[in-house]
Amino acid sequence: MPGLLIVRSDSHHEGVRRLALPTGPDFSSAQASGVRLNCVGHCDIQGAGSAAEFLLQRLLDAGLGGVGNLSGAFAAVIEFPEGLVAVCDRAGNRPLYRHRAGRSVVIGTCLAAVAREAGTNALDRRWEDFLLSYEFIPGQDTVYQGVSSLMPGVPLVEGAMPCSFGDSGVADSGDDAGDVFSGSLEVDTALEQAFESTFKGLPERVAVLMGGFDSALLASLLVRRGHDVSTYTFRYQEPGFTQPLAAEVADQLGIAHHWVDLTPDVLLRGLTDYARHFGQPAGQAHYLVFTAHACQQVAADGITHCLTGDGCDGLFLGYPTVARRVHLLQLLARLPSVLRRTVYAACANSRAERMLGHPVRVLRNIMSLLERDEIVRGYLAARTFDPVSLRNLRRHAPADVMDVESVLAQLAEHTRSMTPLKRAYSAKSSVGLNRSKLAGAAAASGLSIRAPFMHEAMASVAAKVPEHLMRDQSSLRLGLGKAVLLDFCNRRGLLQPDVIYQEKRSPVHAPVDLWYRRELRSSVQELFLDLPFECKPGAGAALFGFPLAHRLYRRYATIDKFTSQQLGLLASYARFGRGLD
Repeated sequence: MPGLLIVRSDSHHEGVRRLALPTGPDFSSAQASGVRLNCVGHCDIQGAGSAAEFLLQRLLDAGLGGVGNLSGAFAAVIEFPEGLVAVCDRAGNRPLYRHRAGRSVVIGTCLAAVAREAGTNALDRRWEDFLLSYEFIPGQDTVYQGVSSLMPGVPLVEGAMPCSFGDSGVADSGDDAGDVFSGSLEVDTALEQAFESTFKGLPERVAVLMGGFDSALLASLLVRRGHDVSTYTFRYQEPGFTQPLAAEVADQLGIAHHWVDLTPDVLLRGLTDYARHFGQPAGQAHYLVFTAHACQQVAADGITHCLTGDGCDGLFLGYPTVARRVHLLQLLARLPSVLRRTVYAACANSRAERMLGHPVRVLRNIMSLLERDEIVRGYLAARTFDPVSLRNLRRHAPADVMDVESVLAQLAEHTRSMTPLKRAYSAKSSVGLNRSKLAGAAAASGLSIRAPFMHEAMASVAAKVPEHLMRDQSSLRLGLGKAVLLDFCNRRGLLQPDVIYQEKRSPVHAPVDLWYRRELRSSVQELFLDLPFECKPGAGAALFGFPLAHRLYRRYATIDKFTSQQLGLLASYARFGRGLD
């Protein structure tokens, strides 16, 4: 579905045209005083009514200032007789896209649909090197030429609007972080209040996408609140990839558990339709596709609202791989520069990459990181393609590209006052994988999806927790992270200890490495035909290669057992090149 898609022309014969409106509980509409408001998503402070009703009342009461800078996950278009206003939440969790040509403007929630209606499928290759390196485009540019995303939280006015709706200056600016917590009782009380804020307005029957601890905690809290909860968990035919405790948690809580069976066919369908639902390519494209598929199953079961544990690891310093990388880089920074450059030169050899695969790319990236300024080094440390792998991939590079190192330096500057650990977690969240995943899953299913750990009330609590109470950085063991949240759950008796302190398993953990190289190889190679560049001879074989060193790295050195980021990124990027049929 093309989501919310609206065209406005200055022509008196056309005015505002609604080309598409979504269906399902994620969409709401309201009308009053000659104003119509269409909205997808929800506002954090909307209460029991719909998001559209809440936003329209804010507009009528306080003008544009009432709908600007709000938190949540929503995108809204407000229609007046002589114009329209578009606005999304201040974090950009539900983005809106715009294309302007002459006297017409296209605004919508589906990036590829906006490009199609605007008559352009031309990719903006200026950002290609950065996108293929770090899997996002900074700022408001998108993969399409002439199509931009709206500035989060800032209303965009197209045409004329009544003077009575001018900006009154009223805006919800969020809570001040305040002092840090001094004891566990204070933390527990604040967490309980924050969770209660995130659950406001939920119906009695809800679903939870169940993975590890984060979602299990949500399910337990919802059951205690009196909700009829159903949990849904990914399941694979291959042994060892399915989350081990999901069904056990449901049994302990006395709630219904459902398996979401995932196969190569599910992944291929999702990749084929990728640009229909998601707004940015991703190396972990399978994770986005599987989440959307699970949400479609939830919707088919008649449930309208779904919750996920997204955002917890970033907020409370989970992600053990991120923490280990910070610690490792601090240790390796002591290596002599000549040694680092010698190792990099050896890893930059094309033959070494063909023979060793992913491990040599990882080592090469680490050596290049160590040559950077300390602030930039700790920002966006993980890289999908680097200059060497891009040279090995493309027959011709774009003529005009953004300098990757300069862009990184600019992005990292705002983290200069952060600790190395907070800097790394901030950088990971800036990629926007969770935002893209949840927006796409809502678009694909029509569900109203909430991520309580991405709620501003939860962010306010996390800001008051000292870093050392979340994660110990004194050794490479590093623990589970999220210590303050784990201990809260244990003190309140919300889950069994084996669930609370279970070993972290990455949500992207899946047998996709093997699928790409077996069942899906020919189909994925066909998807690559829509890339905006021609691959060098032999590049495809190198990408699909799976040498022994690669397999050993996958087995022993990574928690998600997934090392095919390059294949996922190229396959999803290619779908934007093809556009919508």
